[in-house]
Amino acid sequence: MLEFSVKTSDIKNILSKVTRCGGNLKEKAITEFSFVLVENGILSITTTDSTNFLTVSCEIDCDEDIYFVVKTDRFSKLIAKIA
Repeated sequence: MLEFSVKTSDIKNILSKVTRCGGNLKEKAITEFSFVLVENGILSITTTDSTNFLTVSCEIDCDEDIYFVVKTDRFSKLIAKIA
């Protein structure tokens, strides 16, 4: 199983920016999701409002490359519950 660690404050900071950009437009499903990429020790989260794209990044401790897609709103709510 692939895993990585990131400071809670860093991920909350990234998600606060990402959630403001995403459109959450029901007629454009892509706006509900974010692409998470960990590559070469950099965590990047990308989202769109269907016109513009926003990528926010930070350095993390990870030796492997990982990528996945999450629902932005749910992911943000989950991270917000972490102390």
